[in-house]
Amino acid sequence: MRFPPFHFLKFNRLYLFVVYFLVTLTVHGQQDNPDRLVRESAISKAIAAYHAQSGEQAWLFNGIQYLRTPYKIEENAHFYFQSSALASGSIVYDNVFYDNLLLLHDEVTDQVIARDITNLHFVQLVASRISSFTIGNARFKRFEKNDSLSGGLQGFYQVLTDGQTSLLKKEIKTVREDVTSQGVLRYIDIRTSYHVRNTGKYEPVNSVKSLMKCFGSRKDEVRKHMKKLRIRFRSDKENYILTAITYYDQIH
Repeated sequence: MRFPPFHFLKFNRLYLFVVYFLVTLTVHGQQDNPDRLVRESAISKAIAAYHAQSGEQAWLFNGIQYLRTPYKIEENAHFYFQSSALASGSIVYDNVFYDNLLLLHDEVTDQVIARDITNLHFVQLVASRISSFTIGNARFKRFEKNDSLSGGLQGFYQVLTDGQTSLLKKEIKTVREDVTSQGVLRYIDIRTSYHVRNTGKYEPVNSVKSLMKCFGSRKDEVRKHMKKLRIRFRSDKENYILTAITYYDQIH
C-alpha cells in the first residue's frame, strides 16, 4: 500500500511559495551571482520555513506501508535500533531538516520508519531522500557506494565521532530460524562493524593492526597509550577505538 501525497491545493501553495523564492533568487543572482550552494541552502531554508509556518509535514510521510513482523522473536529481541518503540528524533529529508518526529530504524532492512499522518499505520520512508537522521542522541548518516569518500559504504551508519578523525558504526541484524520440536524458533543475530576515516576514504577496522594503520606515523604513540590504559580490543572494541581516536586527535 502506497500513501498518496498531501492535498493538491497544499502542494500548489508550496509550489507557488518555492517558485516565488526561486524567482527572487534568480533576480538577485543576476546582480550578485551567488554561489550555487548558497542558493540551494536558501531554498532549503525557505521550504523548511514554509512547513514550520503552516505546520504541515504530511508530504514527508509519503512512502510504502511498513508492516511489523507477524511472528515472535525469541529472547525479547527485535529488528530495531535500541528499542522497538518509536523514539523522538529528527531527519534531513530532501535537504530539509525536520525535528520533533517519532522514528524507528529497522536494522534488518536498514530502513527508517515513521507513523503516517493518520497515526494508524507505519510508513517506510524513501531511503534515497534521507541524508541523515537522529534517534534520541544517536546520529545516522546515509552513504552511497559511488561516493569517492565512502570507501564502498552503502546505507545508514551511526556517527560515533565526527571530528578530525571520523568513526562510523554499522549494526546489521539478521533473522535466524531454528527448527525444533516446539516448531520454528526465530532469533536475531547481530553483526557490528566499525569504519574510520582519517585522511581520504573510510576504512574498515576489525583489529588493532587495522586501527593503528589509520594513525600513520603516530601509531606507535597511540598503541603505547592504549597499553597503559589496559583496554582490550576484543572485549571492549567500541571503547577501545573511541579512546584511541580521541588520543590521536589530541596529539596530532
